[in-house]
Amino acid sequence: MANNMLIYRTYLVPIRIGRFTPQADRQGSKERSMRKHLIFAGTLLVAALLFAAPSKADSVMDFSLTGSGLNVTFSLPQTITPTYASGGWAYVTNVVGTLLLADPGPYTFGTIDFATSGYGGMTDYWSFGSTGHTDPTTHVVYPGGELGLIATGLFTFNSNGTITFSTGTWNMGAPYFVGATTLTVVDPPGVSTPEPTSLALLGIGSLALAGLRRRKSA
Repeated sequence: MANNMLIYRTYLVPIRIGRFTPQADRQGSKERSMRKHLIFAGTLLVAALLFAAPSKADSVMDFSLTGSGLNVTFSLPQTITPTYASGGWAYVTNVVGTLLLADPGPYTFGTIDFATSGYGGMTDYWSFGSTGHTDPTTHVVYPGGELGLIATGLFTFNSNGTITFSTGTWNMGAPYFVGATTLTVVDPPGVSTPEPTSLALLGIGSLALAGLRRRKSA
């Protein structure tokens, strides 16, 4: 009778407990993550620089009235709310201005009367009074001299009660002034400031780059 023999074989099966990541793989994963963050931060900075739309601060218009022995200069915002308006006239008070004449003069004025068409349909002329101005509605007296500038298209009335001045040059006359007079209104170049969105993108991108630099040096 043949002997029956049982043969046992032992197989070694590798069992992984937990997760094991070699040091090289861990370092590579960290570098890939940093590259992704770096690309993201760089994209933000590039977008902020490419699409930055500079916004100009509120425009201030420079006015000058010049002629033979005459010189008047002052500045006002391009859009302003007049003290009051009546009959197509806009009155701006509390202005600090000086009218220089060769003889006599100088005169100071605190009120400016603006209009695009004056009395009797006259236009493109200036006037000056040294006795001040009285509001016909409130009867408030505004002391000091009063300058009148009447020119076609000098400004427009807005629906919210403000007026917006136009740039340009007008040849002005005056009932009592002999000699050519020119009114010039210009919008001088201002300092541009970045839009808030662009500033935010720049800030986020800079912070991201700073964070990555700290992580890399750690």
